[in-house]
Amino acid sequence: MVTPARILMGPPDYYGIRYEINRWMHLDHPADPGRATAQWRSLRAAVADLPGVEVVEIAPQPDLPDLVFTANGGLHVDQRVVVGTFRHRQRQGETAYFAAWFAAHGFTVVTPPDGLVLEGAGDVVRTATGWIAGYPQRSNAAAHRWLAQLLGDEVLSVELIDPRYYHLDTCLVVLGETSAACVAEAFDAYGLAVLRERFADLIEVAGAEGERFACNLVAWAGHAILPAGCPRLRAALAERGWTTTAVEAGEFLKAGGACR
Repeated sequence: MVTPARILMGPPDYYGIRYEINRWMHLDHPADPGRATAQWRSLRAAVADLPGVEVVEIAPQPDLPDLVFTANGGLHVDQRVVVGTFRHRQRQGETAYFAAWFAAHGFTVVTPPDGLVLEGAGDVVRTATGWIAGYPQRSNAAAHRWLAQLLGDEVLSVELIDPRYYHLDTCLVVLGETSAACVAEAFDAYGLAVLRERFADLIEVAGAEGERFACNLVAWAGHAILPAGCPRLRAALAERGWTTTAVEAGEFLKAGGACR
């Protein structure tokens, strides 16, 4: 039996490349609004088809083009949400907007103290025994220590050393208690050792598939929605019994994102 879930998505009405805050964003390489809308609708349809999933939407805002990347908006733990706090000023307006949305929908909102940067589920993933959190490109290690105290759980900090993979969810996805996929070159030696120790079945994604953000996928109840053009990871998932769906995400890769 699949436990019902709600997945938050943000329509791309105002999505676009208006600034450069990661290796992927270039003002002279803009997103195509029509293609972005079509790709987002395909992703939404695939998510809505997942067993037991209801898609809920946050209303787009003219001055928040990256609101489409809802994983960064907060970390959901039971009925609490640790709202995302953002390193770059261009995204800092999202914090109050996400906080208001979560509060209006019945969640207890927790905001990290001043000086702590924690970009939501984009930089924190749950494991069978606790949490793994990425730093220092978008979140800081001090925020991880605060989060561990808040949750009363182990939070392991892993360093992201490649600017292409600036959020943890661009280079790591947990697939089960002992299974995950990662882009090995995104991590320092310690971080990669942690992943190999924690996950007996660690799929290591390399080359072009890593750069297509193969790991930035939606995994739910044996189903995976991943960016198109990642046949090796798709085959590896199928070998492990996953049902896979590939969606075009190229317009969102221009901003450093894919399916999350």
